[in-house]
Amino acid sequence: MFDKHGRISGAAIRSYLLDRSRVCQVFDPERNYHCFYLLCAAPAEEVEKYKLGKPQSYHW
Repeated sequence: MFDKHGRISGAAIRSYLLDRSRVCQVFDPERNYHCFYLLCAAPAEEVEKYKLGKPQSYHW
C-alpha cells in the first residue's frame, strides 16, 4: 500500500501452499517460475540433455 506521495505505507502478506493447480496453470497476474527453478537446479546430465545454460546466463 502506498500513501498519496507514492511512499510505502503498509503491506498485506499472503502465504499459500504451492499446489498442483499453481504449478500447472498460471493465474493472471501471477507468474510461474517453479519449473524454471527446477531446471536451474537440474543435474548435469539433464542440463546437457536439454541444452540449458547456467542460471546466471538468463535475464529474469
